[in-house]
Amino acid sequence: MKKLINLGFKIEVIGDKIKMDKVINYGFISHKKVLKLLKKTKYSIVSTENVFSLFTIDCINNQVKLLIHDKNYALLNYYKKYFIKYNANSSLKKLINN
Repeated sequence: MKKLINLGFKIEVIGDKIKMDKVINYGFISHKKVLKLLKKTKYSIVSTENVFSLFTIDCINNQVKLLIHDKNYALLNYYKKYFIKYNANSSLKKLINN
């Protein structure tokens, strides 16, 4: 996440709070508020535990591009156009700009 902040991206977190400078934490909010935030969101990060969580599905429904680790990208059969695969060595700025 520090890489994204250093690249000038605004980081907003819902759910568990993250203690980092320049990160906006919303905590646990209603589904209605999540959907409102997603309407303004361009990118999100997919959880490694569950590629198709309800949050991921909400992101897809709101045209949000999802950053996904390349190991999990192999699990996808559908909706690949919404996912951007990355690994630890990826240049996030280059991936997002493409």
